[in-house]
Amino acid sequence: MGMWFDIAANALAQSLDFMGEEFDYLGNTYKGAINETNTSEVLNFGGFETHISCEIYMQKRGFPVPQKGDRLTIRGVERRIVRTADHPTAWSIYLEDVSR
Repeated sequence: MGMWFDIAANALAQSLDFMGEEFDYLGNTYKGAINETNTSEVLNFGGFETHISCEIYMQKRGFPVPQKGDRLTIRGVERRIVRTADHPTAWSIYLEDVSR
């Protein structure tokens, strides 16, 4: 990895140490920036229900390659990985409720 990416990875690690939140994945605890503000309305019997999705951004260093369909736990709530984005120094993981 180039020097610029090393600097970016170190800056991300320092930021997550300061403002990151813990979550559990594959039996280990990691830190990431967690965004649970994405909501949408899903049509269901009897009307609409609120569908909450979540995103986590974390550094690649020390984190396994996330797999679609795997589950992780945030604040005691289990979520399922529905999509990932691969960046040079970080992962973006997109999640939804396991009941979906």
